[in-house]
Amino acid sequence: MIFCVNLSYSQNSIISFSSGASSSITNLNWSIAGNEYGQSPNILSELKYKNIISIGGFIMTSISPLKRLHINTFYSQEKTVGGKGRDSDYGKDNCQDVVYNEPFNSNKGSSHLLEIGAAYNMITLKRMEIDVGLSYYTKGQHFYILNSDLQGLKSTYNTKMNGGQISLRNNIHVANNFDLQVLVGYGRLKYNSTANWNLIEVFAHPVSFKDGANGESMQSRISCEYHWNNKLSIFFATMFAHYNVFKGKDISYLKDGSSVLTQFNGANMNSGGFNLGVQYSL
Repeated sequence: MIFCVNLSYSQNSIISFSSGASSSITNLNWSIAGNEYGQSPNILSELKYKNIISIGGFIMTSISPLKRLHINTFYSQEKTVGGKGRDSDYGKDNCQDVVYNEPFNSNKGSSHLLEIGAAYNMITLKRMEIDVGLSYYTKGQHFYILNSDLQGLKSTYNTKMNGGQISLRNNIHVANNFDLQVLVGYGRLKYNSTANWNLIEVFAHPVSFKDGANGESMQSRISCEYHWNNKLSIFFATMFAHYNVFKGKDISYLKDGSSVLTQFNGANMNSGGFNLGVQYSL
């Protein structure tokens, strides 16, 4: 996952365009309880996605309507090329009395991110600038549950996070044509997911259940930028993000038209990756 707007800019540029390649590795785990009170048992079903590898590309723009103000947009799209997971069910509290515990493949899927934000240059020194930024983002990821030993298994779990974040960026002019940037951010989010457990006949299809909750995000990014000239730059960035989703609601939709409400115990998603790109400034 590529998760934040690149706030780099040429000091004399009013607008800049960037594009390049991206790659990411994502881990996600979540669970639900047996009822809406978080009991019977406290963990009924647990799903873990591990090392979901995705590759793709991104585009971004930065416009400076004022000398210290920068309006940024970022969009990335990635395709999943590798990954695995484990699906587990329990009969008693604290993951005791294992009812089901099977691994699966997850080498198919996709993800996307759209972020729009603004950054204001608070401090400018000879070799350093410090910006504060505000942004809104929407991120979606399409996960699969696949198993070559179980014919027809093609279950899906789709996540969507919408949120806002505040960030600080320190841009250091290491040399005349080389910048080092460090960005950290914190935000709040709304988490929603939709699943289709395609082989379980008791569930409705294509929507078997939905999860919903609030959460928080913590993000960091380190970027190196080389200015080929006053118009063209190349950059490499590495980043990490952690999403902590709180308790919420899980609604299962059954084939007979009824529904069951249980507690969504929350989710944790960690993602790291990089992007490599070229920036052209006007």
